[in-house]
Amino acid sequence: MFVLWAYFGLGADARLPAIRRNLHRKRDQLEGSVEPEKRYYLVYPRVSEAPPPNQDLPQEIAAIYNEASNVLSPSPRSAAALLRLCLQKLCVHFDCPGRDINADIADLVRTGKIRPLVQMAMDTIRISGNESVHPGTLNLSDDKDLAISLFQFINLVAEETISQPRKIEEQFLKMPADKRAAIEIRDAARSEQGAAK
Repeated sequence: MFVLWAYFGLGADARLPAIRRNLHRKRDQLEGSVEPEKRYYLVYPRVSEAPPPNQDLPQEIAAIYNEASNVLSPSPRSAAALLRLCLQKLCVHFDCPGRDINADIADLVRTGKIRPLVQMAMDTIRISGNESVHPGTLNLSDDKDLAISLFQFINLVAEETISQPRKIEEQFLKMPADKRAAIEIRDAARSEQGAAK
């Protein structure tokens, strides 16, 4: 298999070297003899450490997720910003305005659409994504582990809010029609009792 490494360093030595020289430098890096400010990235084939997107993510959001996955190695900060965009689009998918993610998350908590654990995951994505594009207290430039966690959190949000409800509804619709009708009558009676009080 053909593998291409690109070298990104500082100063005059920052030019893309010949492949043979590059492979020797990669060997040196693995052995620990390359200065820490010089970095090597696998250019081809493209490999990402990010988990694959949840299969139930809407197509537009999955495309942004995959774009974030492609830039994870060279730029965890860029990946965090793109995952924040995924979160914003998910909020719109949940019928929130999408203008203010913080307000959208608060609305989802208030209406009971998300659990507190999911809210913490969403706030972590929101804060990390904001910090990646605005000066703040977090430095995501080299924090690939945090960026990978954000991918997992997007999948958690999708699992809790899209996948699980879909699976439950599919199974419920497989129940006999007369049993489902009895449940609807039961729930309607309970709603009327609550309104009468």
